[in-house]
Amino acid sequence: MHASGFDRTRPLLLAAMAVLALAGFAIGHPDILSGANFDSMAVFGVEIGMIALGQTLVISGGDSGIDLSVGAIAGLAQVVLGRRSGSVQSTRWR
Repeated sequence: MHASGFDRTRPLLLAAMAVLALAGFAIGHPDILSGANFDSMAVFGVEIGMIALGQTLVISGGDSGIDLSVGAIAGLAQVVLGRRSGSVQSTRWR
């Protein structure tokens, strides 16, 4: 381990574990490696990536630690935007 506490082999280990997990899922369901699935993951992964970027900034800020309200705010934003878009046709919310 280096003086900074960052071990340079960790990203390689993480990548290897991700490839191993993907291979395991592909054995169970071969359609997971289809182009349509990768397209879907790319579209829906943007939201998670933006939340992760904001959380990274909070964690790297130092003093405040980890903000646990991120998931709740993301869920609230989805409900509000869904209601505002008019795509939700439910009598329960009216």
